[in-house]
Amino acid sequence: AQRYGGFFTCNSNKVEMAFGYGTMYGDIAGFYAPLGDMVKREVRQIADYMNGVVFVREVIPQVCIAQRPSAELEDKQFDPFDYGDASRRGYHDEFARAITEFRRNPEWFLELYQRGALEKELMLDEGTLKRLFPTVQDFVNDLERWWYAFSRAYFKRIQCPPIPVYSRRAFGSDLIETLPFFEPYLTQRYYELKKTAILN
Repeated sequence: AQRYGGFFTCNSNKVEMAFGYGTMYGDIAGFYAPLGDMVKREVRQIADYMNGVVFVREVIPQVCIAQRPSAELEDKQFDPFDYGDASRRGYHDEFARAITEFRRNPEWFLELYQRGALEKELMLDEGTLKRLFPTVQDFVNDLERWWYAFSRAYFKRIQCPPIPVYSRRAFGSDLIETLPFFEPYLTQRYYELKKTAILN
């Protein structure tokens, strides 16, 4: 990098940063994180745009845009998220956006889910939640898994490279986070909703 007057980038996206899905001093190291405020769908859209409008040819291989994301840790290992693609919103993309840009909490998600309004609110394709979560318990398990991951990934986010701001709120100086000294918090209302949802 010094020889050519360049620098290396951190290529993590907003979903990976939200949930700590990266290795400290490994794939989340770098001088700058240009994709850090983009969910995966937006990363794919910008790649399509670069090929179609900026380069007017396939510079970024289509296979890179369309492939199922993997950390390549082992054979047939894939990222545990429902990312969107260039034309479809993904649930975990929109989950990450909701908790960062709009400061939504698990209570909000569960309440809308119970009312059958969550897909519409997140602008997901009809049937997305049923495809991902056949039962209420599956939905609740996923919700709690990623809420805890988000809360615990703070220590990684504050060590990430600088992120440009494209959205309503990005990690870094745009979204000031304080050190969470306690376990991730779920409200009493959340537990009441969870009990009702699972019993129904």
